[in-house]
Amino acid sequence: MFVGFTCRKTPYSRNRRPGITWLGQSDFVRELVACRFPLVMTHPPPCRAVVAGHFPVRYVCSPAATMAGSLREHRLHRWISRRRSMANALRVGHAMGLYLADLAVLVRAYRRAQREVTLLLVRSASVRASSFILNAFSSEESLVLFRFLPHHIGQLAALLELDVRFGYPRYFVDAAECLCIMLRRLSSPARWMDLEELFGRSRSALCAVFLASVDRFVSKWGHLVSEWRGDFMRERAPRFAARIEAAGASLDRCVGFIDGTALFVSRPRGGLQRACYSGHKRKHALKFQNVLTPDGLFFHLFGPVEGRRHDMTLYHESAMDATLADALIVGGEQYYLYGDVAYMV
Repeated sequence: MFVGFTCRKTPYSRNRRPGITWLGQSDFVRELVACRFPLVMTHPPPCRAVVAGHFPVRYVCSPAATMAGSLREHRLHRWISRRRSMANALRVGHAMGLYLADLAVLVRAYRRAQREVTLLLVRSASVRASSFILNAFSSEESLVLFRFLPHHIGQLAALLELDVRFGYPRYFVDAAECLCIMLRRLSSPARWMDLEELFGRSRSALCAVFLASVDRFVSKWGHLVSEWRGDFMRERAPRFAARIEAAGASLDRCVGFIDGTALFVSRPRGGLQRACYSGHKRKHALKFQNVLTPDGLFFHLFGPVEGRRHDMTLYHESAMDATLADALIVGGEQYYLYGDVAYMV
């Protein structure tokens, strides 16, 4: 079904005929802004071949065209380009002596492009007008958005020393805001567009700040998670075991939990499709092995490896068996980790 307006064909000559009113340029623009057309028709207008065949239009927008599209096709510069193309096509149609009814398809495309440009410019202005002030958040809002209290975020930013450097002056972000962007992105699944008005920055800027902050954080403090800290575990082992036993578990010397985690990814290329496919999950994934302690933090992390690997394969490749033989002996008592049936030790 074609979307447009039923109209009669208009002669190409500009000869004046009785009953026909020709519009000047200003009248044409004013009529274009104020016009309204029905949404649906059952057959195309007679001038469709003329519009599609002779007008230099690369894109004709229609509500019945398609409901699926990529984000790249709906960015501001794309809509500005489409609006310019529609305006040029309408000027050509007016010069040929066509009525607005004959140009219904182009008029609808122009009006939609104009509306999209206006909405995107309004949102861009609202984002630029916003600014991130950590002290403006209440304790409840800070816990919901960042999982930490405002004064704790300031202390963490100073201790973690997230002195991130950017090549663009407009990307200047202090340590507290870098940490907040990381925490907000990792605390819940959110798109960058959802965070634009919260931080007063564009999607590209937020993405660049997040990646640079994570890279800086991992390079500076990643060894605290990837390496087994024996002294720290020996100090906390009795407390961890007491908390787990007090929770009702029938384990008297358990200090943590070990398990493999699969993170689903898109189908990879370059010969990695078979390696990353998990027959158990029926999806492509990357696997990690983590040790979780009762305080809710990752004590040890190993990976990533191919998604097809079994949990026991990760256990042996991480040399965890040799590490735990001596690392969990505290005061002459042997402590242990709890794992599911996949760990056939």
